[in-house]
Amino acid sequence: MLERRIKNMERTIELHNGVKMPIIGFGTWLAWILLVCKGKSLSDALDIALETGYRHIDTAYVYENEDVVGDAVQRFLNSGKAKREDLFIVTK
Repeated sequence: MLERRIKNMERTIELHNGVKMPIIGFGTWLAWILLVCKGKSLSDALDIALETGYRHIDTAYVYENEDVVGDAVQRFLNSGKAKREDLFIVTK
């Protein structure tokens, strides 16, 4: 089952510019709500998501967590494990 989930994370859609974007993203709205109830932080969840292979992060202005998302992305980029062009930060 885990292997199937990982395969789904690798599925992509080709954008008009030819870049392939993962179709499965890590959503930060519901994750935030669920984690607060468990005493965890969104920052920790994002660190884990990026470390485990998520390259598509979904956020929105109304979630009021774009600063946390930005900090997590910056930490990950600073680690040298990915380049900015490898990540898709989707906001609305």
